[in-house]
Amino acid sequence: MLDVALIRRRPDLVRRGLEAKGEVADIDWFLQLDKDFRTIVTDLERMKARQNRLSPEIGRKMKAGEDAAAERTEVAELKAKQTHLSERKGILEEDLKKILMRLPNLPADDVPVGHAESANVVTDTWGEQRTFAFTPRAHWDLGDDLALLDSQRAAKLSGAGFSLMFGPFAQLERALWNYMLDLHTREHGYREVATPYLVLGDALEGTGQLPKFEAEMYGCKDDDLWLIPTAEVPLTNIHRREILDEDQLPIRYAAFTPCFRR
Repeated sequence: MLDVALIRRRPDLVRRGLEAKGEVADIDWFLQLDKDFRTIVTDLERMKARQNRLSPEIGRKMKAGEDAAAERTEVAELKAKQTHLSERKGILEEDLKKILMRLPNLPADDVPVGHAESANVVTDTWGEQRTFAFTPRAHWDLGDDLALLDSQRAAKLSGAGFSLMFGPFAQLERALWNYMLDLHTREHGYREVATPYLVLGDALEGTGQLPKFEAEMYGCKDDDLWLIPTAEVPLTNIHRREILDEDQLPIRYAAFTPCFRR
């Protein structure tokens, strides 16, 4: 989530960053809502201070047998105004939060701007590109020819875009994620985690999936539970709302999960 102070201080920088990422956001509207919110906060603090000054004065007058009707009337009016402003403050606070949660991080200055793959810039390469004495074929063609990959029967089960893998293809997938987990846990200091595949909405808000990508996710209509789009979501929420000591860091977790995305 972008820092509100940054948006207030450097709105043009935020506009350029969002434009570079192809995002559309009305920063002027956000700044106006933020200004209205801060004005209400100031007004509420001023009214509360005035009420705090009037209360002992009312008590003093009543104890002395003096008329405190004017002070009582003013306190009643202040309370009514505070109720109205507090409701408005809550609405503005929610609106500002919704906008902030949909704004992406700004790109670094050295990231090239482009909206197509052709704009990508190669910054480094490693190893030698392999050459083959034959024309390589796509895995879906090989799988179909070898009867190891079946998209037609998978469509019968789940619809278009799914596949069934058999024998060596299924074993290869299992071997790949075993290799990944073994490599990182045995050689790079990661700790393997078996995570839930369903998480609460708060966890998805914490990683930026909600509310922005709600339309691309699967949610349970009777519960605040969502199928994870990646293991990143449960892993990065393990220590949410915890305060960690510096000597506990770095914490490295690795997991393999299905990724549920519409």
